[in-house]
Amino acid sequence: MKNTIIIPSIFLCLCASFAQAQTVEAPPVSYVSVNPYNSHITVAWYASPSPNIDYVRVNYIYDQTTLIKAKKVQDIARNQHDSLVFSVDTMYIFPQEVKEMPLSFAVDAYASTGQNSTSLREYHSTVYCKAQVTTCPLRIHLEWTAYHGYNIQVDEYQIIEVTGTNTEQVIQTINANELRTSIMPNQDEERRFFVRAVFKDLKGNVQRSTSNMVHTNNNVFKYPKFIVPHSISVTPENAVQMAFTVDTHTDFSGYIVQRSLGDSLHFETIDSLRVPTSGITPLRLNLENEFSPSRLSYYRLAALDNCGYPIIFSPAVTPIRLTVEEQSDLKHRLQWTTPHLWNEGYNSFRIVRWHNTGTAEEIGSTDENQFIDNLSNNYHIGANICYYIETSQQVENESVTITSNTTCIEKLYRLVVPNAINPNSAIEENRTFQPKYAFVSGNYELQIFDRNGARIFTSKDINVGWDGTVRGNPLPAGAYQYKITVKMPNGEKIERFGSVNVVYETP
Repeated sequence: MKNTIIIPSIFLCLCASFAQAQTVEAPPVSYVSVNPYNSHITVAWYASPSPNIDYVRVNYIYDQTTLIKAKKVQDIARNQHDSLVFSVDTMYIFPQEVKEMPLSFAVDAYASTGQNSTSLREYHSTVYCKAQVTTCPLRIHLEWTAYHGYNIQVDEYQIIEVTGTNTEQVIQTINANELRTSIMPNQDEERRFFVRAVFKDLKGNVQRSTSNMVHTNNNVFKYPKFIVPHSISVTPENAVQMAFTVDTHTDFSGYIVQRSLGDSLHFETIDSLRVPTSGITPLRLNLENEFSPSRLSYYRLAALDNCGYPIIFSPAVTPIRLTVEEQSDLKHRLQWTTPHLWNEGYNSFRIVRWHNTGTAEEIGSTDENQFIDNLSNNYHIGANICYYIETSQQVENESVTITSNTTCIEKLYRLVVPNAINPNSAIEENRTFQPKYAFVSGNYELQIFDRNGARIFTSKDINVGWDGTVRGNPLPAGAYQYKITVKMPNGEKIERFGSVNVVYETP
């Protein structure tokens, strides 16, 4: 019987102890935020899952060092998904520097049993932003405190610029582990910014917390609005010549020329210049000995501010890079790159061939990036055959022509001399004494001598030969001596001596 009495007493005691040990769960904080326009604070939370909640209390956390300390902001006589918006200016519990620091808040629930949650360590903190304007470089620097929330992780920070009648625009998105950024100046003397943290709360809902508004004032400069490539060519001496249309209505006059080898990503500065703000456009540049046929180079022009920092870049441009391959003695294959220059595209590419006597001729045109040059057997432009490519486009109502590098192929000359002529032949080439040649140019001279060594004929034109006469009178059949001399443009001298037989055979 004693056991049957004792067991219920223990059970009742344990039940009472369990009831007294039940804890009140705090309302989970959803977010805290600052209104950038009026500095009002918003604290949002979800209902406490515990029963019999009489009210919830919003607490301001003013000390987080060791023992967290809080002051009451307001009691809300309900338990539901709710929020509180208030101004810190009207509450004595906040310090004077309250608008120059992040603020932390927690929410507790109070039950009708007299019990309450203790959630001070589950606080959330607002984002506090500050701005600084530097002169060199002229930049706006924003720095902010991290948004802190119990068991939440920030996904990103958004930099919001406010213009006009409170028009908001996201101008940058920053990784969650970054708490600072820099902003380029523009034409506005005064600018406004705030930071917005984006995250998911404990319920998995996306929330946004905004910081205070920061205002910046800086000197207003006229920044260049554009740098547009106009042309890029390569001279026969491998100088790269470029022209850019630049904005001359600006307060800055410094420019740098940059080059990237092989790609359009990694640029280095290779030249600098200053242009009066009332300067002439297009701006023309000449980079001596700059072109190398072994690499593809990209170029761009950058405008500098008064501190020497780039503020605007032109698009990267490349010249036409031509290569020539000798597929056979009389066949050359030309290939070239399409230049990065005009958005309007290109007219057909024109192929120009010239030789060491200074004569140039257009030998074809194509829309492709290659061309085959078939040389004839009697081709006589010289042993040094050179090519370049050119193309044109209308740029700002002006016809602009650009050229590639000049690429040459050295040929071995040929000079074949006949040993007889027949003035009566029906075949024209057999009636005249003149050499057959290929890749020969320069100062040419042909001399014919009689049996006594007297000169009876001279020609300085390789295409004009001897027909076996003197002053129009036929000479007797027999052997006559000749001397051929060619002084090549490269200084080489060609000489041929021998005899030519004049025969009279009736066809």
